[in-house]
Amino acid sequence: MVDRGRFQLQLSGNLLVLTAAGRLTRPLMEQLMADVRTLIAPLAGTSWGSLLDLSDWGPLQPDLVPLVQELNRWCCDQGMAAEAVVISGALPHAASWRDGDAERAPTRYFHTQSDARNWLASQQIGVGG
Repeated sequence: MVDRGRFQLQLSGNLLVLTAAGRLTRPLMEQLMADVRTLIAPLAGTSWGSLLDLSDWGPLQPDLVPLVQELNRWCCDQGMAAEAVVISGALPHAASWRDGDAERAPTRYFHTQSDARNWLASQQIGVGG
């Protein structure tokens, strides 16, 4: 049984870190979208990146995929230059919400937050953060 979802957001320099766990519901996704938009507003137009730790995240319900895609497009429009996703081996689960937009920021998948941060640093994201 997957527990109710929860998330934590942190902005460190030009790196947005999202840690999500449990099962994502529509109200939780809507709150996440609002919180990300508020947190990222000061970075709009600059180059920034995101680290999504989804290693404890439950399955994404199909009706939420459009919301996740909308948030990802919005982030790209606001200057997101790179995205690192930490997963626990369920790559199809994590990749299922991608819309294939060729213009979006490059996304890489990792099994540890350390590897994700190293890749982001190579992209000049989160350096010193």
